Amino acid sequence: MLKLLFHLFRILLILVLPFIALIRGSVLLHEYHDFAPYASLMGGIIFTSIILLLYLTISFGKISGKVGGPKALKNRWIFVLILILGFAIHGLFFLSSDNTKQAEVKKEFQSLHPILRVGVSSLIWFDNGLIITDASRKPEDYKKMGLKTARQSLHYKQEDGFAYAIDLRTNNRSELRNQLIKTYFSLMGFNTLRHHGTEDHLHISLSCKYKPGGI
Repeated sequence: MLKLLFHLFRILLILVLPFIALIRGSVLLHEYHDFAPYASLMGGIIFTSIILLLYLTISFGKISGKVGGPKALKNRWIFVLILILGFAIHGLFFLSSDNTKQAEVKKEFQSLHPILRVGVSSLIWFDNGLIITDASRKPEDYKKMGLKTARQSLHYKQEDGFAYAIDLRTNNRSELRNQLIKTYFSLMGFNTLRHHGTEDHLHISLSCKYKPGGI
C-alpha cells in the first residue's frame, strides 16, 4: 500500500512540477529579484523548459538507449520552449466567458499582471468551473458597491499598468474545492484572503512593490 502511494505521489509530482516551475518560479523572480512583469514570466518559462527537456531526454534515453548529442538536445529544448510559450500565450490572452461573472470582467482580465493571468489560466485547466467575479477596479467602484474606498487595494492598476488582484467565486462550490484553490494559490506564492465584502469570495493577489503590504 505504501509503495503504491509512493508511486502515485511520484507521478503527481512529475505532472505538477512544470506548473510549479512556471508559476512559482515567475513569482520568485518578481518578488525577490524585482524582474519586470514579462521578464519574470519568461524566467518561469525557461525554468519549465529545462524540466520538460529533462523529462523528454530521460524518456528518449529509455526508449532508444541513448541520450543524443548537443544538436538533439538543442532541438528538444526548442520544441519544449515553443510548447510552453504557446501555453503561456494562451493563458495570457484567452479566457472563456464561462469563467467570468460578466463580460466586463473578461475585458478586465487583460489588465491583470501576467503572472496572475497565467496562474489563474493554469488552474482553469483543472477546474473549468472556476468563476472570476472581479479583476481591475477604480476607487469609485467601491462606492458603487456600498463599500469604503480602499486606498491600498491591489485591484487598482499600478505604475506598471497592471492590476495585482483578482476575486474568485466561492458560492455554490464545495468548501473542499474552495480550500484546494486557496491552497494552490498560497503554494504558488500568491496572497490569499477569504473575503466577505459584497458577497463571499476568494481574494487572490500578487505582492506589489508599489504598494508594500497592500492586498
